[in-house]
Amino acid sequence: MSVITLLERAQRINNAMPARMAQRPQVSETVIPEKEFITVKQAKEKFKIPIYLNDDDKLLLLKGDVMFGKKMSFSLISLSIVSFSW
Repeated sequence: MSVITLLERAQRINNAMPARMAQRPQVSETVIPEKEFITVKQAKEKFKIPIYLNDDDKLLLLKGDVMFGKKMSFSLISLSIVSFSW
């Protein structure tokens, strides 16, 4: 693939993004998506990602698209953890 072809493709993707984003459901920054704790081993198997942690360590998995318009605040993280059913 030539550099010109790559740039043209990138431009088409960039131009299409506003329309694609408009079709997505609006997410409030105060809405916490479904979440669960999984082990690093489960994450490696499910998502095929190289995580250099112990297999028994836990990760907080947020299910779905998670987008924030600004920095993720400590209060939002705290709200997420408090609302999590241990």
